[in-house]
Amino acid sequence: MTKKDKYCPQCGSLMWNDSTLCYRCSKIGINNAFFNKKHSIKTKKRISKSHFKHGGKGKCIDCKTTIYIRAKRCKSCSAKKQHKDNIFDYHRKPTKPEIIVTNLLPKSFKYVGNNKLSVTTYNPDFINTKEKKIIEMFGDYWHNRKEQKQKDRIKLTVYHSLGYRTLIIWEKETKNIKLLKKKINNFIKKANNQ
Repeated sequence: MTKKDKYCPQCGSLMWNDSTLCYRCSKIGINNAFFNKKHSIKTKKRISKSHFKHGGKGKCIDCKTTIYIRAKRCKSCSAKKQHKDNIFDYHRKPTKPEIIVTNLLPKSFKYVGNNKLSVTTYNPDFINTKEKKIIEMFGDYWHNRKEQKQKDRIKLTVYHSLGYRTLIIWEKETKNIKLLKKKINNFIKKANNQ
């Protein structure tokens, strides 16, 4: 402790000014200027009007429920909007297996696994929109889980119902590049013939 250091007598934290208490302790209890004071009815009405003027009561712009103080949306609608924004603002980088597949694909396929494009609510990894072909890259851990398998089945049926032909490439298949290249070429030729 140097001569210049001064500590708060209540909480013991270091103070940076010459006041008797630190900022936090000066706002608590008896030290607060408004401690134990009551507003008159006239003052309460004036405060209420100013709150209404600056937001107060209003309607949620999505579901039209009554909300308070400067909000555009209620809590549930703002959570849904935030979730939606997070999904569409999320631009992830391709994984190593996706990079391997990208190098093997012809230029007609584009990587859209970073939410650049969605088919209904689903986001494929690679897509050729002209020939209506999708290539999905499945990770060995994530896509082997029971819940994810059900979601993947639904996703593939949606792609099929929209007329897309789908190829699934598993992460373990990227270890043998010759077989993977053959699988991709067979998919492209088979899809062109039909």
